[in-house]
Amino acid sequence: MEITVSGVPIGRTKLGAVPYSIVSAETSCGPTTGPAMVDTGAGFCMDPADRAETAYGSAVSSCAAEGKIVCSFVQLCTARNRNVGALSATANYRVSDLMFFTGDNKHYLGAGAGGNALALPAACANLVAPGPNNAAYPFRCCRGKG
Repeated sequence: MEITVSGVPIGRTKLGAVPYSIVSAETSCGPTTGPAMVDTGAGFCMDPADRAETAYGSAVSSCAAEGKIVCSFVQLCTARNRNVGALSATANYRVSDLMFFTGDNKHYLGAGAGGNALALPAACANLVAPGPNNAAYPFRCCRGKG
């Protein structure tokens, strides 16, 4: 059996065998659409630098267009604790977590230090606590390693 990727043969293999090049791509933070990603060492990959939303929630479509998701607060906290990705201790990051705002009884994606902010666990004290926020903020995209 001969396997091809985008019409290009990658060599002959036995039925049921998986070529090494395919396996290694599934378990790395390698080739992706958009910015190259960094390995957090915690089972997920993350953009290496901050990006900017153009409007509330535009991070969702930006990440989705690249086959990624907006990082959650726990992912940002984990990466920060592992000293990966040069995350800022003062940036108000957009996160994928939904947060409730009692002022209008609606849920919003978290970001910034708005009303009803998250009570930070000690391990995440080196990040700004997100709250429900409907403005544009910096963000990072994440994805699983494989």
